[in-house]
Amino acid sequence: MPNNRGPSKGCRRCRELKVKCDEAKPACQRCQKGSRECIYQADFDRLHRDQNSKAQSIATKKWRQRADFRIEVPTQEYPTDSLAQLAYNRFCYDFMKFPGVIGKLPKILETAAADSCIFTVVKALAHANYHGRYGCQEANEESRLLYGEALQQLAMLMSDPDEMQRDEALMVIFLFSLYEMFTSSKRDGSWITHMQGTQSVIAHRDNTSLKDASSYLSVLCSHLVVYYLTERKCPPPHLDRWIQQIPFEYDSKKRLIILMSDAAKVCYMLEACSSFECSTNQTVLDILNETLELDLRLEGWTADLPPEWSNVALNLVSHKNRPKWSKNLLSGPGAPEKMYTYPNRIAASKWMMCRASRIRLNLTLLEFLLQRPYLKPEYSGLEARTIDLLISLATEISYSLPYFLALSPDGSSDFASATDIPTLWGYMTLWPAYTSSLCLHHRLVRKMDSMSRGTWFRKMIGFLRESIGIAKAQILLNETLTQEMDSYPFVELI
Repeated sequence: MPNNRGPSKGCRRCRELKVKCDEAKPACQRCQKGSRECIYQADFDRLHRDQNSKAQSIATKKWRQRADFRIEVPTQEYPTDSLAQLAYNRFCYDFMKFPGVIGKLPKILETAAADSCIFTVVKALAHANYHGRYGCQEANEESRLLYGEALQQLAMLMSDPDEMQRDEALMVIFLFSLYEMFTSSKRDGSWITHMQGTQSVIAHRDNTSLKDASSYLSVLCSHLVVYYLTERKCPPPHLDRWIQQIPFEYDSKKRLIILMSDAAKVCYMLEACSSFECSTNQTVLDILNETLELDLRLEGWTADLPPEWSNVALNLVSHKNRPKWSKNLLSGPGAPEKMYTYPNRIAASKWMMCRASRIRLNLTLLEFLLQRPYLKPEYSGLEARTIDLLISLATEISYSLPYFLALSPDGSSDFASATDIPTLWGYMTLWPAYTSSLCLHHRLVRKMDSMSRGTWFRKMIGFLRESIGIAKAQILLNETLTQEMDSYPFVELI
């Protein structure tokens, strides 16, 4: 039944005693008389309590109008213009618009306790996101406090086998990884720690719960595969087993994740063979052939897509009638002169993941060839072919990135301001943009980058940092700006 009066704003003790609180600050009269600590409920803890909040409706409506869409989120009540209200509304706009796993978050929060781990990490992420978008220092400080609290709750959650079987545990891990991307501007290993925690959570799931939570697990497994591919580590056998067991919503997506996992294994073999002398030339040739065959399989993935993913068009970019921010982003050295449009962002995301995976694979192959000049007679032209392919793949990614930021070839659908770009859309471009930038700064590839695409990718990463507020982008930008690339540095993404 709706609470027409709104949730109680009294202190915690008065609410526990179910007595009226005079709501005096910093301490109510009852607590003063009893010499007790007077604690008021934080604004954010009331977000999901009321069903008739006028303030929430007005604020959410403004964000909906900006992007011309509707997001189904539970109505809430909290003080008008409070930081909690502003942070949560921005969070809804930035993350709950995109269909998929995170779009299920409102339903989970409706039944979550106010002191639960998932509720706390949502608060932390919402405030961190608000800090990234607007530079609000108060939001930054609040997000750090909430994050510390969420870590303690996470430790308790992971010690309970029953809790590990719930979908909420999977969502919590995903949100923690997002928090690290948006707040950490140094390589402290925190993101990798969460990826390892992901494996622990999945390992606790039985076969039945693996199938029931397919949408959550498919996203987490995708993150793990990207991690192993980026780190050039061999994915553990159980990861492939999980991928095989999970019923993905699209078969094409499952096939791509399997191919990416195979690419991570081949990159690991190429790197291992580069670090130590292979036993025979035949071993070297076998690895080379396996690499080339896998690249053909990745290329072939795009030829066997469902109609809702394969309707891709390439158009020339026009700079007329564009807002200043998008005209600036699409101008300058290396800026894409063409733009891909896709049926939807899920399809666009997988196309870019496929291309970025091929870049990782072929960049590792290029280094492998450079260390073995004696192979050139058997594989004449392979080095040049690999460099040309890398530039071509990076160019295709440059044609795809603008679509994620809601840019159109003629500028007709561009947002009036970069502030209106949902954070999640920017986040999904980070790995392809960084992979392409790293590729184009390789000492051999850079010489052949006649269009200066590498310069534009640096510009794109800087845009993700300054305009979208992704702190991790600063690390990636610094690396592409300062590395001389005497040899290809296999640096970790996170």
